[in-house]
Amino acid sequence: MKNESTPINSEQIRQSLSFGASAVVQEIVVKAVTDSTNADAANASSDCGVFIADMQTAGRGRRGRQWISPAGANIYLSIRWCTPASAASFAGLSLAVGVAIAEALVGLGAEHLALKWPNDIVLRSGEKLGGILIEVAGEMAGPATVIVGVGLNYEMPESYAAQIGQPYANLKAHMLREHNRNRIAAELINSIVSVLAHYEEQQFAPYVEGWQRFDVLAGKPVVVHLPQGSESGIARGVSAMGELMVENRGVCKHFAGGEVTVRSEPDAC
Repeated sequence: MKNESTPINSEQIRQSLSFGASAVVQEIVVKAVTDSTNADAANASSDCGVFIADMQTAGRGRRGRQWISPAGANIYLSIRWCTPASAASFAGLSLAVGVAIAEALVGLGAEHLALKWPNDIVLRSGEKLGGILIEVAGEMAGPATVIVGVGLNYEMPESYAAQIGQPYANLKAHMLREHNRNRIAAELINSIVSVLAHYEEQQFAPYVEGWQRFDVLAGKPVVVHLPQGSESGIARGVSAMGELMVENRGVCKHFAGGEVTVRSEPDAC
């Protein structure tokens, strides 16, 4: 069946930007098809630009995985942010962006939203709605270029389920009020730009409480898969640095990276 979603339109998005975002976003580039919006952002020259596509042919998820990006269905956008700050200043940024996106979507009427460490937007029941891909380039002492990529399922056709290979959900089906992709994209831009404008000074600590409200892993038995093996325990939220905290037999370990899965049956932890 043909998808009848409202076409992505840069002027409609611009009209819905907040005063703060409108003041700093120098360009909004919309393409019908691109390989990757993160690549478009990396190759741009603006200090703050937004790059959106209706379809990606080489969309990327975390750890180089393919991000399924059919036309006319979802939201694929990247924001380029140039700063004199060091690349190290942006540790934990994906979590802060996740909190801001979740709060923005709830404000638009989304229900049952949650976040899965470190960069997934999900439903409380676990199905994936979207993901965040952060890429930072620059000198150790600065300056740095930060690219925030967001892929969000708005109305993903069921015909792509086999390619996705994991449970997923569509935002449109979980909205109390329907908004088209341009309105949603504008709110994502507003929320992400607000995070970027303050992050190098505030870091992740102000977002810990917000993360706790949406944390889908908190209190659950999890396994953290690392290159050198795996660690299991009970997820205990995140630290002020954005690290996942996992408790096992009274000892709480902090993890800055890794893949997390939820165990169906807890061990003695």
